[in-house]
Order: sequence, then structure tokens, then C-alpha cells
Amino acid sequence: MTLPVPESWGVYPRTDSFTTADLRDAGTDDWVVLVPETGPGCAEGASWEWSGDVDACPHVAVLGPAAIELGWYNPDQGFHAGTEIEPCPAQLVDSGRGSSVETVSLGGRDAEHHTVEFPCADGGGQSTYTQDVWYVPDEQILIVDRWSNPDLPELLTEAQW
Repeated sequence: MTLPVPESWGVYPRTDSFTTADLRDAGTDDWVVLVPETGPGCAEGASWEWSGDVDACPHVAVLGPAAIELGWYNPDQGFHAGTEIEPCPAQLVDSGRGSSVETVSLGGRDAEHHTVEFPCADGGGQSTYTQDVWYVPDEQILIVDRWSNPDLPELLTEAQW
């Protein structure tokens, strides 16, 4: 899949160590990060490990088959690269849209667009934020937006295969 991202966006491969045994040979083709804006947590050349940069910089994750095979994606629960509830990153918000699912076209391919109220730990309690996930089953592509980027839905309609 090729996306016509604006020139102002950064496009970076995910370069962490893939410590999960099933992902050690996944390579970076299965993990790409799109950064719509620059900010304090969006340093060029960031490592994009789940424990660090991922929460500090608003971004969109584009994931291939390896992430799906690991079972980190559940249409009813969203995408989570771990087994425990994650802390609520300060920049994430609950949009109040609730959970929903619809079929949309991404460059002529059918995709499932899931909006999920995703659980997270907020201080001593539990909260939620809105996670948008597009899954293209025929291509095994997963797009995860934890920041509700307003430009992303239209951008995805222009995907090229």
C-alpha cells in the first residue's frame, strides 16, 4: 500500500528490537510510523519503541501481517502491543464517539473501520481514549490512529495498491 502523505509528514520505519520471538524476523516493512506534526516528542530519528516515543509523539501506525498474526489486534477491542493495560498518554483523549464499525473503501479495497473506546490506566484509576483502526483483510494491513487525526480518513481513501 502506498499513501500520498503530505510533504510535511514524517515517514519512519519502526526500528525496535522486536523482542517478541514471533517478530524477530519481521523486519521493518511490517512497521511504519506516519508523523503528521513535529513536536517535543517527535524527534527525527526517534527509535519508535512502544515504551518511549510511541506515546510522546502523535502518529499513525501502519502495520503488516506480523502484527495481526501475533493477535495484538481484535476488531472489538482495538490494537494493543502488549498484555497489560497501558498508561493513558497525556495527549490522548476520549472523543466521546463510542465504539462503532463500518465498511469503507481505501483506494478501492474494502476495509473495516473500527472506532473503539480503548481502556488505559489513568493515575490510580481506569479511563479510555478513542482509537481508530482500519483493517484491510485482503491485504493484511492494519492502520492505527490513537490521536483521531482529522486528515487521516480522507488520506486513506487515496491509498494505492
